[in-house]
Amino acid sequence: MTVGTVVGLMLRRFTVVALCLLAVTGCREAERAGTATSTVTAAVPAEVVVSDLYKRHSSGDSPFFQTENRGKVDLYFEPALADLIWKDAVTSNGEVGALEFDPLYYAQDTDIRNFVIHPAEVEGGGARVVVTFDNLGTAERLTYMLVQAGGHWRIADIAYGGGTTLRGILSVPAGAS
Repeated sequence: MTVGTVVGLMLRRFTVVALCLLAVTGCREAERAGTATSTVTAAVPAEVVVSDLYKRHSSGDSPFFQTENRGKVDLYFEPALADLIWKDAVTSNGEVGALEFDPLYYAQDTDIRNFVIHPAEVEGGGARVVVTFDNLGTAERLTYMLVQAGGHWRIADIAYGGGTTLRGILSVPAGAS
């Protein structure tokens, strides 16, 4: 490989990373300004949306379980799922709602190791992003289903395995088990 080829590859990678960072930064600035829109477009890989959600969650600014800012939920989730997440947070009145676990790890207790967000598999207007990790010594695999909504990638559901999904958990009527 020539020096020119290596430099070209490095510049392309830098450009992709820079665009992703700009998109995520713009997304955060739009939210702070009170607009629930995002600059993360379909041109940005779907896995960036999932990665940003985990980063926000890890920093203590998760869209889950909070009732102060609906825009945090709308930033990551398509409208119908965002409605379910918001409704669960609001109607639980600070108590445990339908989500009795950390929805990004499908667990109440976590000791995460070997965390990987895999590249998106895009087909038509949808994408799948697989996240794998070990939690308390058990291998876990979550599948994020994303759709394009208004030119932006949004999470439509999270599959936890065994037919269990975030949408399914949140769709169970209160008191039914």
